[in-house]
This record gives sequence, C-alpha cells and structure tokens, in this order.
Amino acid sequence: LLGFSEYYRYYLKRCTDTMDPTHMANYAHDLARRLSKAYHAEKIQGGRYGFQYAMETAKSVLRTCMWYLGMFDLEQV
Repeated sequence: LLGFSEYYRYYLKRCTDTMDPTHMANYAHDLARRLSKAYHAEKIQGGRYGFQYAMETAKSVLRTCMWYLGMFDLEQV
C-alpha cells in the first residue's frame, strides 16, 4: 500500500505531459480499491503501527489525487 501510494507523482507527471486526466483518475480508483481491501483485511484501531501509517499515507495521497482531479475532499472521520 505504501509503495503504490508513492506512484502518484508519476501519474501526475504523466497527466501534465499528455494533458489527459484519465491516468490520474484510474490511479485514484485503484488506490481507493486497495485502501478498501486493506481496511477490511486488518484492524486499524489498536492494530499494527505500520499498518496505521500506511493507511493514513494512502488516504492522504488519495485526497491529493482527488484535489488534482477537481473532486470533493474526503469527509473527515
């Protein structure tokens, strides 16, 4: 999850080079799907600190991707 989260800079550069936002949209969709799978796979509260960090980092990257796409911000939980 952490490794996949770091790819957003690549997709951002690809979007600016090609002037096509679908690359970032597809990446954001894949990241959201992986976040969902990870969320259901393991307990977050009281769980491993590494997993908590990975979830927070991925959520932050997803928020950034949505901002670049002009979408709404995630709700604060």
